[in-house]
Amino acid sequence: MQDTQQPLPLRPKVRVALEIAVTFVVVRWRMRRQGDVEKLTGVLRPGPPETIVDPDTVRRAKRLGNLVVKMMRILPGDTRCLARSLVLIRLLVRRGIAARLVIGVHPGPMFGAHAWVELGGEPLMVPIERGGQRLLEV
Repeated sequence: MQDTQQPLPLRPKVRVALEIAVTFVVVRWRMRRQGDVEKLTGVLRPGPPETIVDPDTVRRAKRLGNLVVKMMRILPGDTRCLARSLVLIRLLVRRGIAARLVIGVHPGPMFGAHAWVELGGEPLMVPIERGGQRLLEV
């Protein structure tokens, strides 16, 4: 399915960029205070995620996920996958969309962990690479 949406005009882009930056500050502050990912996502995302979601909502959520990734690349501080995922979840909640935070790991000598967001089983950000295992879904 091809995304036929036009690029966002400058003013909405700036609004979303500011929303992402402010949300990142709030998420980082809560990450320092909450510690526990399950409690933190409960604060950021009240209510259970939907299991069946229409394709247009998924498309809009993926577009927002792309904007989060692009914007957070230029922000100072720890903007890796967990922070990006938590910011995206909060932005989706503001738009009435309840998504799921997924954390996966690559076990073994080259251990690695990764976090991403899914909506209706569809990843909105890059999921863990092949061979990784889902560890936690919140």
